[in-house]
Amino acid sequence: MVRIADLNLKDDKDGATPVERLVEKSKVHPNYDPTTFVNDIGIIRLNEDVPFSDLVRPICLPLDAELQKRNFERNYPYLAGWGSLEFNGPSSDRLMQLQIPVVSQERCKDALSRFKTARIDDNVLCAGYARGGKDACQGDSGGPLIFPRGDRAYLIGIVSYGYRCAEPGYPGVYTRVTKFTDWIQENLI
Repeated sequence: MVRIADLNLKDDKDGATPVERLVEKSKVHPNYDPTTFVNDIGIIRLNEDVPFSDLVRPICLPLDAELQKRNFERNYPYLAGWGSLEFNGPSSDRLMQLQIPVVSQERCKDALSRFKTARIDDNVLCAGYARGGKDACQGDSGGPLIFPRGDRAYLIGIVSYGYRCAEPGYPGVYTRVTKFTDWIQENLI
């Protein structure tokens, strides 16, 4: 089941009107590797359409040429999720969001070089504060990295993995959606 448009899991008087849908079909990338998190992407099809509202709006695939080529370094996209607020901590009852800086591939490779399974290549983006303190955490995996441009929001990344949560010097790793738009369009289910 997928729950959409909720803001607080314990407060029904938060102004949200959540909608629940069943997953009709799902597809994981055929070359996904659960050890290295290479090709960490999948698609789901819901059993019914979802009505748009103030809290529910579509997110765009980054299909235009400028977004396809962009490295996003020094941009601050948004991250949203229900994950833990600290490493091994409890999940949040409230939907959390933050802006987080995209860092260079070089910085990311250097930071994660001690981990043999880390694969930092053109299929991922890395984001995080050098001083730590804010990051995705357990339970946020699969969540969106959102790049606003004009009146639209683009899905540029998907939370994949990281070292603990918000550790200084360790950016998080996100599946780079621009590298998978062909696969997404070919496999819309």
